[in-house]
Amino acid sequence: MDRLLRLLMIFSLSVLFFSCEENPPIHTDTENTVPGDTGESEDEETPSDPIDEKYPNWKVGISGFGFSPQSPKGTTFTIKEKKFLIKYLALTRSILNTQEFLDAWEKNKDSIDCASETDSYPGSPYSISTGQEYNKDRLLETILNADFDVLYRKHNLESNIASANVGKSLYVRQGYDPDVYDTEYLCNLWSGDLTQTPQGYVSYLSLIFHENLHNAGMEHHSGYDAVSKIQMILFNVLYGNPNNIEGRYAEQTAEIENSYLEKYAHLLTDDENMP
Repeated sequence: MDRLLRLLMIFSLSVLFFSCEENPPIHTDTENTVPGDTGESEDEETPSDPIDEKYPNWKVGISGFGFSPQSPKGTTFTIKEKKFLIKYLALTRSILNTQEFLDAWEKNKDSIDCASETDSYPGSPYSISTGQEYNKDRLLETILNADFDVLYRKHNLESNIASANVGKSLYVRQGYDPDVYDTEYLCNLWSGDLTQTPQGYVSYLSLIFHENLHNAGMEHHSGYDAVSKIQMILFNVLYGNPNNIEGRYAEQTAEIENSYLEKYAHLLTDDENMP
């Protein structure tokens, strides 16, 4: 009888303890989320994107297509070009989610130049200034974790040139500055037919990746050009094994591409003309 009473007391105390214990804190990265009423209660989690789960690296998407004020009159941005650009972005993302890219980074990381930008942020253990070497592990981490959308614009540029605005330094601020992505990201492209770029598919793909690295806060001047060295890592993964494009990673690329075509369907309804 005494043993039964003791067991009942232990059980009662256990119920009391677990019913009073607060939920343990859960660390959630919210810096990339868009605030707004989703119609869900605060306790419900937003369903995760299966593509983001399968391909977590390099979530660089599209905010829109358009024209810069300097774009020549009569410039068009066709649905065909927009879909072609989406294929560029899908292939880039598929490659950045491979062991092959990580191996290429490890092999070539010592060739990456010093920084050309200067930035710091309170609370971040990382700071950077022109001529300073990057922590290559941190640099890779921030590139893989990049998560922003870009407005791709036709611009008055030659076919082998693109340009972009320089965003806040992800190297310094990612994970520490809640407003690190509070920027309108722009990428200016050739005013001609994007599907007919003379330098070829792989070269133009790596060129857009180069501009997205500018969006991520990296620059090149003062004799330092880390951006182009990182661009060449991606380029060599593709160019060094052409089968990567249409064969080895075709299934992954198609999966991401189809997801993007659905996600950005509202941007693919019409050909656009320079106003």
